[in-house]
Amino acid sequence: MSLGAAIAKVVASENAQHVCDEAIQLHGAIGFMRDCGLERVLRDLRIFRIFECANDIMRMFVALTGMQVRSC
Repeated sequence: MSLGAAIAKVVASENAQHVCDEAIQLHGAIGFMRDCGLERVLRDLRIFRIFECANDIMRMFVALTGMQVRSC
């Protein structure tokens, strides 16, 4: 996986989670109801932080790649 793809995956998945959380906050208790649909989006977004390598591992990959580039 390239460095740019790793950064994009982490940023996109965490921003999507944040936006969904904010939308639920704006809707209040209704945001958790099945009729609203946001509860499903929140559940579906959780997998993006785990799928194809967890975000924590991606952060380590980005950091180690950055350290290797700096040491050359």
